[in-house]
Amino acid sequence: MQRAMRCGIVGAALAAITLGSAARADEAPAAPKADAPQPKDAAKAQPAVAEVTVTAKRPEVVDRIDRRTYDIAGDPQSQSGVVTDILRKLPSITVAPDGGVALRGDTNVTILIDGKPPLRGVLSRLPANQIDKVEVMTNPSAQYAPDGTAGIINIITRRKGPPGLSGGANTGWDTDGSGGGGSTANLNLGKWTLTGGMSGAVFHRDDVNTSHQETLDGHGGVTGTLDETSRTRARFDFGQGQLRAAYRLSEHATLSLTGEYSANRGERDGEGDYDGSIGVFSEITHSRQTGNQGSLDAAYDYVGPHNGETFSLDVKHTEGDGGQARDSATVYSAPGPLTATSRIVTDTRDVTDFVKGDYARGFGGVTLLTAGFQWRRGSSRAARSLVSSDPALNGYDTLFEGVQTQSDLYATYQFPLGKWSVLPGLRVEEVTRRFAAGAPGSSETYLFPSLHLGRDLGGKGRLKLSYSGRLDRRSIQDYDATIHYAGPRSAYRGNPGLKPQTVDSFEASYSREARGAGYIVSLYYRAKHNTTDNVSTDLGGGVILSTWVNAGDSQTGGAELTLHGPFAREGWAAHWKYSVNVNLYDTRLSAAGGTGTGREAFSWSGNATLEYAAIPNGSGGDRLQFDLNASSRQIGIEGSYGGYVQLDASYRHPFNSHWSVVVSVNDLLNSTASGADLSTPLLRIHSDYSSPARALKVALVWKFGG
Repeated sequence: MQRAMRCGIVGAALAAITLGSAARADEAPAAPKADAPQPKDAAKAQPAVAEVTVTAKRPEVVDRIDRRTYDIAGDPQSQSGVVTDILRKLPSITVAPDGGVALRGDTNVTILIDGKPPLRGVLSRLPANQIDKVEVMTNPSAQYAPDGTAGIINIITRRKGPPGLSGGANTGWDTDGSGGGGSTANLNLGKWTLTGGMSGAVFHRDDVNTSHQETLDGHGGVTGTLDETSRTRARFDFGQGQLRAAYRLSEHATLSLTGEYSANRGERDGEGDYDGSIGVFSEITHSRQTGNQGSLDAAYDYVGPHNGETFSLDVKHTEGDGGQARDSATVYSAPGPLTATSRIVTDTRDVTDFVKGDYARGFGGVTLLTAGFQWRRGSSRAARSLVSSDPALNGYDTLFEGVQTQSDLYATYQFPLGKWSVLPGLRVEEVTRRFAAGAPGSSETYLFPSLHLGRDLGGKGRLKLSYSGRLDRRSIQDYDATIHYAGPRSAYRGNPGLKPQTVDSFEASYSREARGAGYIVSLYYRAKHNTTDNVSTDLGGGVILSTWVNAGDSQTGGAELTLHGPFAREGWAAHWKYSVNVNLYDTRLSAAGGTGTGREAFSWSGNATLEYAAIPNGSGGDRLQFDLNASSRQIGIEGSYGGYVQLDASYRHPFNSHWSVVVSVNDLLNSTASGADLSTPLLRIHSDYSSPARALKVALVWKFGG
């Protein structure tokens, strides 16, 4: 049994010991869905549970024992931007220039939409005007699946508007030719609620990459070199739509059906020059990619007559297809002349069935029980082929198929214990993998315990302590042992023996709020087992092979500080407020294969927002924001990568209650260059990447209805 199993036994024992205690609880771990029906005596039905509400850079922040919820309605880009424009401004979250989301510097974060996995590719293009709130869980309870070692970001969409017809539309374009628009509508007719939305976007990107590669003899001697300078120009088109119908069966129950569809198309043209011991040559590439994905989701929500009683059942089916074709021509001038052509084709199909049930009930107005199950079955199919006249490449035509099934049961129980609020939980999970063509499968069982403690210390101060078991689960495609090429100079291979990375996550935080200002200090520690990371191997001819491996244990420990508030409570300065988040942490990694001295590095990440509001603490009037997002380089078992600093600005001016304009400048400092370094006894690579992102965007927003 995994180490997580041993931790689970301890957590289960603790839960069993403390379940019998009963006094007054100070908060509830979950609330019914926004559009779930409420009983006539809803105010009386809720348990005597208090929430701590503070004002930070969002108009409202709700601090619960296992999460923080941010209301994003007042943000200037909430009506014209995409979801990543909002996430980059929230404490603990950073968003890289390429759209990668990290939680406290760790990109292994699970992002959900309304508690469920979103369609592939939708996240970076989801219009912000469809979002109501964002839940951030750096140490989630057992109520949520353990995926994501850094935690969970749950995006809650708008589900119900005022009576009648309401909605809005927006369109915006920037000086780089990127932009798009979207519209939403909500029709509330008593028992029926119909909501829909659609959006489309065009995105351009220019990249310049340079690298110096050295192959070594294992003793520091250089046996070969290769220098690269490459340039690419890409264009991506994206569209998505959603339609939802909800019917109120009674004052207690609602039935809803939601359909979603997304499609994307992309083209990329590149050219590169190479000079090294294997020769002098140039490459011209052209690639095309397509993707289509759709889902159908049926949900039943019930609010019972008992104290805090809710039940929900969700059934979701998702299907997606993707394809990519990459053509390249390599012209050798030395030792040539020689011209080689290659064509790499990949076609994928993924199907997922998802069933989730949750039940919650309060007892005596002082405790709250939650319990539920989750079942998810995902099948993945990938057909890959390579045809090439390049003597350094070997052609192939392969098919890989696999199925992964997860079955979960969980329970949490929140109760008071003296001056403390206690929330223990336990999640049991079984995972099976099956592969076609006789490849060996696998089966694992895990126990994931969680424990959250909260206490008000007086003077508006609060202390929270928590533990949870987490997991990093790789894609089913990462178990394919066949070597495949992403381009003539890069290849990848899965690992059939790869084990999931498990994590023991500990956290302590103290927060204090007073008159609209406050701070949060957090200390955290993550012990990772079977750490997963990429290792690189030189296949010869300048081709680098990347493979996922388990590399022993690793540890990350850090401290995070968040400050927020107005500059003054009266006068002109009251129009200005700030939010600053700084995360400092140390990471220790084992060497590849669990041997050697390993690696250790100090890293940091954070964000900051400075905002001017013409009407302090109001939703109207002009708003001006400056947003800083930054991260140091991250370390891997063979090197370091990433690192960026990005400063953005946005200004919103309402013409009236229906029309407004948003002007934003992306990457004011034009500072989003990044890089990577890799160093092993046999290979050394230094790379620099730049993607000019500075652009001026103007968006027009229209709202109608209530």
